[in-house]
Amino acid sequence: MVSSDVTSLLQGASRCKVEGMYRPSRHLLTGISLLTVLMSACDDGTGPSKPGMNVVRVTLRDTVGGIHPLDVVVLTAAGLAAGQVEVQFQPLFTGADGESRVYVHRTDDSVFRFDAVDTTDPSGLVTVQTQHGFTTGTAGLRINVPALGYADTLWFSIDPGRATGVRVAPADTAVYAARQFVLRPYTVDRFRNRRPDSSFQFSTLSGPVTVSAAGTVSTTDIGRAILVVRTSQFTDTAKVSVVPQGWVATQKFYAGNGGPEGIFLVQLDGSGRDSLTSGLDNSFIPQGFAWSRDGQQLVLTRGGTLYLLQPGGTEQPFVTMTGSLNTAARFSADGQWVYFALAYGSDTERAGLYRVGRDGSALAHIGDDTSHFGVDYFAAPSHDGQSVAYSSTRSPCGVETCIRVLDIATNRDRMYGTQDYLVHGAMAAWSPVEDLIAFNSGIALSLIHSDGTALRLLASDVGYVKWMDWSPDGEWLIVADDRGVELFGVHRGGLRLPLAQFLSYGATSWRP
Repeated sequence: MVSSDVTSLLQGASRCKVEGMYRPSRHLLTGISLLTVLMSACDDGTGPSKPGMNVVRVTLRDTVGGIHPLDVVVLTAAGLAAGQVEVQFQPLFTGADGESRVYVHRTDDSVFRFDAVDTTDPSGLVTVQTQHGFTTGTAGLRINVPALGYADTLWFSIDPGRATGVRVAPADTAVYAARQFVLRPYTVDRFRNRRPDSSFQFSTLSGPVTVSAAGTVSTTDIGRAILVVRTSQFTDTAKVSVVPQGWVATQKFYAGNGGPEGIFLVQLDGSGRDSLTSGLDNSFIPQGFAWSRDGQQLVLTRGGTLYLLQPGGTEQPFVTMTGSLNTAARFSADGQWVYFALAYGSDTERAGLYRVGRDGSALAHIGDDTSHFGVDYFAAPSHDGQSVAYSSTRSPCGVETCIRVLDIATNRDRMYGTQDYLVHGAMAAWSPVEDLIAFNSGIALSLIHSDGTALRLLASDVGYVKWMDWSPDGEWLIVADDRGVELFGVHRGGLRLPLAQFLSYGATSWRP
């Protein structure tokens, strides 16, 4: 049975018609919170004689997660109560993100759902519960009475809830020294919806930056900085990498599926990005490319072909092999040679390491790889042109990959006591200015001289390394792993500068 309050509403209540649905005038809405959106522009007709769907009680505006009853009375075309008819409630996806919505459940169901179906009682009344969604915005609830051909939509406004924390943008960024940028703080509710609060305090916790009362950050020197933003209740931090100036070629991947979006020329602060060429392979495969010593050409591999690329131009093939190449290549320190690896050998070309002149001449296999499937790869030529470090699974290394050092003049691997490899590791990069090899082993990133001395740990928590390269002056190591791209100051006490703008990027090579 309908309640006495609802009965009194139906017995002569004046109603407003909004978007084809009849709603009670302001003074007749009972049991509604102050957040309910009340209707105006009421007509003077009498209540129960009006056919259609009549909203008796509804709360159209509330904060995220707000729960309220919704009463709908259905009348036939003759103005009579439509008892025992089916009413369908179907929340709509709305908003640019498709997430702002309202949920609904029957009174005999304790769980809010994407839709609900109920039947009217003998007086034509049906009651359900609505819940405002968890993303701010506008949400629609479609109401249908199929038997009578009635259909209309209620629109709900979803506001942020009370503040539960403070956030700041950018949360992490890379900036050059002697630059300025502005922090943009905001408070959030429990679902991380932004709120319109505006009172914040700023301070510098550490690092080469200052911040004004208005949130303007000024960078002073290279280093890593932490800034603090506060409200009366909450605190958050923003991080800044003040980086050396430079241009890099870097490969970007699509977030989510890891597909190659392209290779771009961009500054280390993320500015000035310009397209160079299409990407090589997906983000789950280690791969890389490198600049010539004069910074005029980039060398890269696709399939069985080695290409040279000049910024603003197109890829020019200059060596094609009989099988697929390892997806990595590097110039020698003097720029006269290109080192690469053939992944699969043939009757005429052995797998393993090769080098070729920059003009495509003097192609030669180097090293001791005699297998059909290459076990030597990721060549890293030395600073003096006399040697090349490389990754190898050749015995006795096997699954635990080794870094070997090949002397070009003798075409033999260096011996270190009784072993023919330098160290266990997956990838190496040789400094362009000194006898210093960077390599990774698992989640460790280290430095070592080619004679096996002065082993030094740079980091013990890197991700899965995809590529490494050095700055032209040998001061910085740039590392791309499965968490993004970072700079390591090899002569700055291991200073570590994450590049937040390169979060979805992989192989990165510093342009001389």
